[in-house]
Amino acid sequence: EKYPQEPWKCFMAQYVMPFIQTPFFAVNSFYDSWQFQEMLHLPEGCAFQEKCHRDQRASQHHLRDIMVMNFTSSAKSQSYFLYSCVSHCQYMNLDYGWQTLSVSGATLQSAVRQWYFQKLTFHGVSILDEPNENPSCYKVSTG
Repeated sequence: EKYPQEPWKCFMAQYVMPFIQTPFFAVNSFYDSWQFQEMLHLPEGCAFQEKCHRDQRASQHHLRDIMVMNFTSSAKSQSYFLYSCVSHCQYMNLDYGWQTLSVSGATLQSAVRQWYFQKLTFHGVSILDEPNENPSCYKVSTG
């Protein structure tokens, strides 16, 4: 209804979120490794910020800022846990991430628990962190 000429938008979070009425808890890295390479076309060495030029770093920050804006402007009753670790789905597959990944003073496990059991909203964002700067990031070997 909203996007009859662009139905693909109905599958993209930033376009769908304003219409979601069911409470949700979003977990996402705003430094997504897939998006770095496939959308921003950054070289592999830049994914972990080690070998980025200034314009590449600015692209990473722009992607982060758009994601944060989309979540923070959504309904205040929705919850989100946005972290700065470079990943693409990896924290959902590791017990390590569930128990130790932390944002805004809370682990992912405790944030989901307070949202689900106590019906409290959680707005966790580590906006000032550079890629993998959060000490709770899972350290991936790059070489």
